[in-house]
Amino acid sequence: MSNRVSGGICENCQHNTAGRNCQHCAEGYHRDWTKPISHEQVCIACRCHPIGSIIRHDCDRRSGQCRCKQGVTGLTCDRCQDGYHQTRSPNNPCTKGWSYRLVV
Repeated sequence: MSNRVSGGICENCQHNTAGRNCQHCAEGYHRDWTKPISHEQVCIACRCHPIGSIIRHDCDRRSGQCRCKQGVTGLTCDRCQDGYHQTRSPNNPCTKGWSYRLVV
């Protein structure tokens, strides 16, 4: 029995593509679905916010959604979720808002 794999394997993928057949975007890039995979601008660099994202240059290859820190939202992790407010901490940029209770 042969351990050979049938079919071609692309080497030296271009335009920030990756995969066996250069069929998806490389790590650190996401797909522009308005362009064919052969287009030179098909893969766009991730633009994750340097403070709001867990890893700045890591986003979903299909949607471009960055991985946000707790309390942070948005495609690029650039704003606080509802119920959170911005802090000056780079480790915890958004914290749960305070709940005020009226005492009578």
